[in-house]
Amino acid sequence: YVLRIALQMVNSKSRTNPLLRQESNSTANVQQQHRVAGHKNGLVMMQSQRNQASDGMVLTKDDAGQMLDQGSSINMRHASIDRISNLPNDLLYIIMSFLPALELVLTGILSTRWRRLWTSSTYLNIDVNQFGRYRGQKFCNFVNRMLRQRDSSSLDAFRLHSADTRDAGSWITYGIRHGSKVVLFSEDIEREPFNLDHGVVDFTSRCLKYLVLANVCLDANVFYPINFACPALENLELNDSSLEVPEISSGSLLHLDIDNCCLFEDLLISSPSLVSLCIKSPQHRAPMILTLPCLEVATIILDECFHSTEDLEDMDEVAEQEWGEIQHGIVGGLTKARSIELIAPRRE
Repeated sequence: YVLRIALQMVNSKSRTNPLLRQESNSTANVQQQHRVAGHKNGLVMMQSQRNQASDGMVLTKDDAGQMLDQGSSINMRHASIDRISNLPNDLLYIIMSFLPALELVLTGILSTRWRRLWTSSTYLNIDVNQFGRYRGQKFCNFVNRMLRQRDSSSLDAFRLHSADTRDAGSWITYGIRHGSKVVLFSEDIEREPFNLDHGVVDFTSRCLKYLVLANVCLDANVFYPINFACPALENLELNDSSLEVPEISSGSLLHLDIDNCCLFEDLLISSPSLVSLCIKSPQHRAPMILTLPCLEVATIILDECFHSTEDLEDMDEVAEQEWGEIQHGIVGGLTKARSIELIAPRRE
């Protein structure tokens, strides 16, 4: 109920916020948010606290209708009473954790106390789809101004969904440098993979535990800190991306998912603490897997895109031997796993 009142107040006052005066017209064109959570375990850490916080806060349609009907009278009768601002900070930050960036900034117009409260929110959820047809320079201007005005508070979670936005690399680095435990970046799937430039993006972090990258280009230079400078990293998901990475060897990594990624060079997976491994539909080649002593669950799915039927029929003796070595390289490292699912194209 409190959240709905807050959003009602935000919508009624949004045009007075100087930070958003250029973007205020775009709020009518908000599209459904792109959900990285569609990937396995995505946003688990980000959403679990939200779900716990929302227990017991159920608003029925009748309640919502009554609230909207009485909204004007509430404002008139209780204009001098700021009940929302009387809530403790911890609860206000929980409310803010539900809000995408555009609405988060709008909370600054609720009251004097809220004016700068958003600048210390520990959750940032930036989504280009919120801006509708204003997805270009206005989106960039908004995000850059928002990050400049935010204070130095550390982050718990940083999510960014962009579409051909040049500044996205520096925004990812912002999330990393502010100690975010969860970082999720996705480039719009209709765009070309976003190139993570080593000179701009630095994944070095002592706090990062959960990293999801979707529709990106990763090379060895950018990936190096993920292997050697993220001592707390436990979960890594790579989706719909192009990889020029020779090895995944992080000593702290527990869970690794690689889904529909193009491997442009041989990839060796050797993370010694890995507990679960999921590789689906690798393109061009399959990764090689060293023996993983802690592995419990493994899923390997090679579809027709990996080797077409015609390719298999045209194999000469040398090629068949290489294909056998590839299969051995995949399966050989799974010997310690208690559960293995292996699906490969059948040769007729």
